[in-house]
Amino acid sequence: MKMPSFILALALLALASLALGQKPPAAAPVGPEAAFHIQVTIRDAAAGAAGPSHNFSFIVLEGSQDTIQTGDRVPVKSSSDQFTYVPIGFKLTCQLPADHSTKPGHLRLDLQLSISAVVPPASGGSAQPPVLRSTDATINAVVPLGTRASVAEFNDAAGKTTYNVEVLATPAVP
Repeated sequence: MKMPSFILALALLALASLALGQKPPAAAPVGPEAAFHIQVTIRDAAAGAAGPSHNFSFIVLEGSQDTIQTGDRVPVKSSSDQFTYVPIGFKLTCQLPADHSTKPGHLRLDLQLSISAVVPPASGGSAQPPVLRSTDATINAVVPLGTRASVAEFNDAAGKTTYNVEVLATPAVP
C-alpha cells in the first residue's frame, strides 16, 4: 500500500515542477474597448444676444482621440506676389483617457478647442493686412452620462463674444 502512494506523490511532484517552469497564459481581453458618443455644442453670444451654435459629434474609443476641423483657408499676402493661406474656423479635439471612469454614471474627457476668425477691417482700412483673432481652450471635465452639461464658458480676446461649451456623453451602441 505504501508503494502506490509513493508513486502517486512522485508523479504529482513531477507535474508540479513542470507547471512551475511554465509561464501562465496571457489574460484574455475582457471584451471590446469602451466607446462613447460625444456631442459638443458651442454657443456664441455677442453683446447679450444669442448667436449661432456649432455642433460636433464624435464616437470616441477609450484611450484614443479624435479631431474635427471646419472652416476656410484665407489668403494673406506674404510678399508682393505671394500669399499664405491661413486656416480659420473651429478645431476641436476630444480625447477619452484610458482611465475615463471616475465614478459610476460619469465620464472623464479632455477637449482642446481652437476658434479663429478674420477681424473685419476698420472702415477705409482695406490696405492694412488682415487681423486674425484666435481663442484656444483646454478643458478637462467629468460629465454625467446621458445629461447635457456645460463644461466651460469664456470670452474672446476682444471680450465681445461669449462662448459656452456643452457636452452630452452616452455609451455608443455597437
